[in-house]
Amino acid sequence: MFGGLDEPFLKGLAFSMSEVTFPAGRVLIEPRAAGSGMFVIAEGTVTVQPRDVAPTELGPGAVVGELALLTRDGTRTARVQAVTDVRCLTLDRTTLQQAFEEEPKLAIALLQSAVERLSAQILS
Repeated sequence: MFGGLDEPFLKGLAFSMSEVTFPAGRVLIEPRAAGSGMFVIAEGTVTVQPRDVAPTELGPGAVVGELALLTRDGTRTARVQAVTDVRCLTLDRTTLQQAFEEEPKLAIALLQSAVERLSAQILS
């Protein structure tokens, strides 16, 4: 998702992110909860359990929680739980919106990723 972005922009974005860790078994996101940020998995594995869909495991480089930042009501759509100890970088809604304005390629990449994930859920 971040591959086509220039280095100065990425450095600035990274500076805006916070690091957080979760022990194995901890729930990062609950469905229907208000979403205030997204997580980029830096280390470890999480399970994503959308409603009525088989769970998916995601690892380093994956993004979770972004759908709530792309909708008006900001509601979480899936349960995300740490399978192993997990280290994530977080980005809040306001910073993400500012990043979209500065670099529209990020918005396009995030939307493509979200649509691909939703499409895979629908087709499975």
